[in-house]
Amino acid sequence: MPDYYFDQTLAANEQVTVHCPEAEKIQTIVGSARFWVQPDGRGNIPLELGLGQRIKRGFKTLRVVNGDTEQRIALKITDGDVTDNRLVGQVDISGGLRQAANRTTSYGNAVVGLAASNVVAANTSRANVLIQNLGPGIVYHGTDSAVTTANGIQIPVGGAIPITHDDDVYLISDTANTDVRYQEETL
Repeated sequence: MPDYYFDQTLAANEQVTVHCPEAEKIQTIVGSARFWVQPDGRGNIPLELGLGQRIKRGFKTLRVVNGDTEQRIALKITDGDVTDNRLVGQVDISGGLRQAANRTTSYGNAVVGLAASNVVAANTSRANVLIQNLGPGIVYHGTDSAVTTANGIQIPVGGAIPITHDDDVYLISDTANTDVRYQEETL
């Protein structure tokens, strides 16, 4: 079926019935206030600007019911594709956007003792960091200087843990001069 378009200015609370070829999708192209549609008289479906709506059983008539504001309403009625074009302007992505293109790796060592120390600084570009404990003591991990041997995540001698958060990596040991290695991957 070729796309069918409805485009009309409706008075407040006006209703119009549209006869169209059998279709199953509706997309709002123009509409500035509340309105809804009733495909083949089956219930009210509210529509928003840009929103595409699939009607499971299809329809041949469509009642367009305007809300309490006069407005121009334009609809695309189709069996083809509908798009959701409501995203305009700036889009903020929390947690960062990760892509493999500029991946870098850094590594190093640290000597961890009886006081918490920041071994790897916070990094919002971090994909992961691997912490390895070479001993002689047990190491404990936390995200701030309040980490202790009683509340940190334990890394036994010879053990390693991958860390995927982007906070500071603080370590403390139950033994002075504990050898720790790290490898950080950033995007």
